[in-house]
Amino acid sequence: MVLALVVVAGTAMAQTSVTPYAGGTYSYTMSGIDNVANARTARVFVDNGAINSTPDLAFGTTHIYTVTSTTGTVTAGTNYFDNAVPANTTTLNFNVAYDASFATGNYQLYVVLYNGGETTCYNFIYTNITVTANNFNLVAAAPTVVCQTINVSPGVDTPASSGQNTVFTYTVTKTGGDVNDDWSFDFDIPSTATDLNIADVTSITAAITTGTGTNSVVITGTANSGDYNVKVTNGDTGNNASVVTITVTVPTTTGSADALFAATVSAPRLYVNQTATVSLATETSSADNNASVTLKNLPTIGTFSGN
Repeated sequence: MVLALVVVAGTAMAQTSVTPYAGGTYSYTMSGIDNVANARTARVFVDNGAINSTPDLAFGTTHIYTVTSTTGTVTAGTNYFDNAVPANTTTLNFNVAYDASFATGNYQLYVVLYNGGETTCYNFIYTNITVTANNFNLVAAAPTVVCQTINVSPGVDTPASSGQNTVFTYTVTKTGGDVNDDWSFDFDIPSTATDLNIADVTSITAAITTGTGTNSVVITGTANSGDYNVKVTNGDTGNNASVVTITVTVPTTTGSADALFAATVSAPRLYVNQTATVSLATETSSADNNASVTLKNLPTIGTFSGN
């Protein structure tokens, strides 16, 4: 049996399956299985022990069972999986989830192929794996003070503030991490004001301000709830969507107290395979996850008259 273990890039840019991020799931293919009529059995495991001329088939405590298969039927062992390789199958595809059990460091990924069942002769191949941390940080920012917006409508003898809206924005910037990871965060904007607060918000939208391309951002949550989730999809590998703006619209009002909209970014996540099923939360600092906007009081104006 002539075996070749092929690693497949786990993200769109530099990070690959031989240098996976902790928290990511990566895909592998073992090819070169001889095309014979009898079935094979493949055993897959990750080890962090010494590299020997033969794999440690005793499956000691150093083996880490985090492997799932996309070919055949998986029978989970204690720290490995056995996979039935049907007759006339020349490749084996499987995924490895480098979850919380993996500290950063060096490992070996073994694939053992038996000539029939597990008690028969075998061949094997391994590749060295270096698990690394995918550190990143989110920074929230906003203008300190925003005056409520008014526009004079010529020929209308009502106060300029009547029936108008005020718009203010927050900016959230991702630094670090792999360039084209998808990322998301929760966004909360409770208000300390009593007359003008989050319940008065009429709309909230999100937009990518760097690396637009075909990338996209989706914000979910009820406009006046204060609790939202923002998900950025970096589907365009030529553009890094690393900055988003969140725009909040409230009705322009007069005579209310200054309103403090103190936003908090929480639950930051990276999606290293550009899938919504694999995420990390290794933000390097939470000290810059808050941003506040004070919406200033707009004086009330009554009617205008003259003699």
